Amino acid sequence: MSNNIDLDELINKPSSQGGTPDPESSGPEDRSGLSDLDVKLGSTGSTAATYETEEKSAPPSEINAETDTGTDRSQTEKPEEKKMTKAEMAKMIANNLSIALDEEEDGTYVRTQDISSRTAKKSKSEKASGQTKKSESKKTSDKKRKKKKNKSSAGSILALVFGFLGGFLIIAAIAFYIGGLVVTNGKFLPNTTVNGQDVSMMTAAQVTDMMTDDSAPTEITIIKQDGNNVKIPLSSIDYKLDTDEKVQGLLDKKDTALWFMSLFNVTNYKMEEPEAEFDSDKLKEEINKIDWGDTEPTDAYITSTDEGFAIVPEAPGEKLDTDKLWAYVKDRLEKSETDVKVLDSGAYLTANVTSEDLQDKLDSMNSVADIKITIDFDYTQEVLKGTDFAKWVTFKDDGTYTVDRNKVMGYVEELSKKYDTYNTERKFHATLQGDIVVPTSDDAKYGWWIYQDETTDLLVKLIEKGESVTTDPVYYYTTNKDGTKAYVFTGREEARSANDDIGDTYVEIDLTAQTLWYYEKGKLMHTCGIVSGQLKPAARQTLPGVYKVWFKARNYHMKSSNSAGEQWESDCAYWTRVAIVGIGLHDSQWRGNNVGGQIYKTNGSHGCINMTLKDAKYIYDNVEMDTPVVMYY
Repeated sequence: MSNNIDLDELINKPSSQGGTPDPESSGPEDRSGLSDLDVKLGSTGSTAATYETEEKSAPPSEINAETDTGTDRSQTEKPEEKKMTKAEMAKMIANNLSIALDEEEDGTYVRTQDISSRTAKKSKSEKASGQTKKSESKKTSDKKRKKKKNKSSAGSILALVFGFLGGFLIIAAIAFYIGGLVVTNGKFLPNTTVNGQDVSMMTAAQVTDMMTDDSAPTEITIIKQDGNNVKIPLSSIDYKLDTDEKVQGLLDKKDTALWFMSLFNVTNYKMEEPEAEFDSDKLKEEINKIDWGDTEPTDAYITSTDEGFAIVPEAPGEKLDTDKLWAYVKDRLEKSETDVKVLDSGAYLTANVTSEDLQDKLDSMNSVADIKITIDFDYTQEVLKGTDFAKWVTFKDDGTYTVDRNKVMGYVEELSKKYDTYNTERKFHATLQGDIVVPTSDDAKYGWWIYQDETTDLLVKLIEKGESVTTDPVYYYTTNKDGTKAYVFTGREEARSANDDIGDTYVEIDLTAQTLWYYEKGKLMHTCGIVSGQLKPAARQTLPGVYKVWFKARNYHMKSSNSAGEQWESDCAYWTRVAIVGIGLHDSQWRGNNVGGQIYKTNGSHGCINMTLKDAKYIYDNVEMDTPVVMYY
């Protein structure tokens, strides 16, 4: 068949229904009018032709290449009708029949290829090109989105992975830490030594067993002075070493919370030597059960010989002080020592008197005839010789001696009768009255008063000591709150003699004449008027007697009361105390110069000696301590 197609024939060929095909009246699938169309196929072969029109199709001139892309022409508005040429009609028919026509030089059309195939290829090519462009654009967009998505996804995945790994590591670390706590609980940490021995991951009990010496003693050995031994089983006193406690103490030092640090550091503990624990009461019972012997030690003593005196030395015995031995054994056991020597304990009873103890006394006894104890009374002395007090000393068979204190006291009492002047009447030559006797009184305290008890004790000690010495007797005294001496009952040493203790330096006060005189070494140095204690009530009177200067003070505050219920309080610039009860010589500035005469009878003091400021200052400045003050009516 020829490939040439006659357009007139194609257009005018009647259909099987007997008319020209009407695109508008043909059904969608009515291709019968073209069934006999003579088409000369090319090399591509032929396909069954299909003629397809729509009820309202656009004119062929407006058909475009997008027809085959699936555009819905039924929705387009019907255009104004236009008369088509044959060529246009043929192309339209050919398109509808899916026939591709190529116009030849002679005006005929050649079907080169099945239009549907060409169209399909073109469509495929166009679509492929469009799709390629769209695909490339889409791919580019998708790539960008994928990149963003991939980046986002990659970041999320990495975060998820790292989060998972981090969580896993944390859980693993916690599990590892807790596991370490569990494993090391009650045990020494890794890399730990005690006294150089590795105790890593060992319990206190295991370390105690390791530190315990299997060769530890099982009994106490007590060695007597004769070399014999006494043994006491350690089990009988519940003896044990405190190794377990010391090990536990080291274990308690570990820092369990930081157990993992021990993996990198070595800990070296130094454990002290174990100390013993035992029942000390049971130890005492065991020691008391033992028969240690009953031989008493003998003391050293002095015996008389043809040449004088000699020492017989002491001798040891078997008896011992079990309490002392118990204390010593206890101390040794606490230091884990189980071998004990009794001699080292000092528990053996020793002689009360040793040769060494007696040596000084022996020397004293051999020289007793040469001993002299000199007692000084200022103007004279009493010498007590060995031959005198030998009758007060009793020698024992062992050569020791004791001093009979009562006999010494008798000697002291005789001294007191001979030398005491305290609280005694005295003869005195008064300035106005001449020779008088000055009475005693409760307020006047002057003179020497031997403290008999303390003087006796002093002499006993000196005799026992066996030394020649010179000493004063102890005179009576009062004490301060701190125990030191306050007022000592003596007089003025320079005034002391066999018949007098006032001497030629003194203060004289005539209470009747209300006048004071001060004599120094027999020379009158000062005289002035005074006001003494008021006569009534009697509690205000100034009592006669020999007083002395006990104390001095400036700007003194006076406050006191008497048995009459009177109280007073005042100040003075110069205070010279002459009695321990509070009587003094002082200025009374409230009186001015109004002193002397009969003032004391109705406006006297409460017992003190009132003076002008000038006179009080003179007495304060010039009269020495211990100077006697003689008052009389």
